[in-house]
Amino acid sequence: MWIPRFSHLLVERGLNAFFEKMQEKVSNATDRRLRDDLHFLIKGVKSIDRHALEAAIASLKGPFQATVSLSNKHEQCAASIKQAESEWQRAAERAKQQLEAWGEWAYEIEVARYKRLVAWDSLVSSLRLSFEFRSDLSFLGSPQRLRTNFEFFERRVEAIRGVIATAYIAEALPAKLDHVEFDEAIHCLFERQAKVDQCVQTSREIEAKWVVAGAEYSELEKPLLELLRSMPSTALWALFRICRPDLREQAEAARF
Repeated sequence: MWIPRFSHLLVERGLNAFFEKMQEKVSNATDRRLRDDLHFLIKGVKSIDRHALEAAIASLKGPFQATVSLSNKHEQCAASIKQAESEWQRAAERAKQQLEAWGEWAYEIEVARYKRLVAWDSLVSSLRLSFEFRSDLSFLGSPQRLRTNFEFFERRVEAIRGVIATAYIAEALPAKLDHVEFDEAIHCLFERQAKVDQCVQTSREIEAKWVVAGAEYSELEKPLLELLRSMPSTALWALFRICRPDLREQAEAARF
C-alpha cells in the first residue's frame, strides 16, 4: 500500500531532493527509532541501481504533472460548481416567488375567462388550469431536478406569459404584481442554470481526462514499483514504520 505512495513522492520531488531531505531528517531526529527507520529506508533506496531508478522516475515526470494538473483543475471545477449552485439557489427562490404569485393570478384570470366563453366543467377545467398554473414547484429545489423537468418549467413560464400578454393588451395587468420583475427573475434563473450545467459538463470532461491520464500513469509506473519492491526487507519495514508509527505504538501497548 505504501510503495505506490512512496513512488509518487520520488517522482514529485526527484531522487536527489529525496536523499537531501532524508539526510536532514536523520540529522535532526531525536527519536532513535525514527532515525533507524530513516537510515534503513535510505540504504534500501541506494541499494537499487541508480541509473535504472533515475530512468524510471524521469519517465514518469510528465505523466505525473499531467495528472496533478487535471486533479487541480477538477478541484477548481468543484469550487466553481459550489459557487454556481449557491447563486442558482438564490435565483430559484426569486423565480419561485414570482411563479407562485403570477401563477395564482393567471389561474384566477383563466378560470373567469373559461366561465365566460365555454361550458364550465368546474371539476375538470379547474383541475387542468390548476395544474397548468399552480402545480408543485419542488423541481426548483436543485439544478439537477430543474434540468430533469426543464420542459415542464418552460411550459409553465410560457403559459403565464401568455396570460400576461393578453392582460397587457386589455390594459388589465394587476397593480400589485410587476411583470418586468417576473421576466427578470426567470431570465436570471435560466442564466444560473446554464452556468451550473456548464460547470458540471466541464468537470465531467476533466474527470474523464484524469481517468485516462491516471491509467496511463499507472501503466508507466510499473517498472518503478518493481524496483522499489526489490529493496531489502529492512527498507520495506522502515517505510511501513515511518508511514504508520501509530501501529508500532499500538503493538507495544498490547504487550503490557
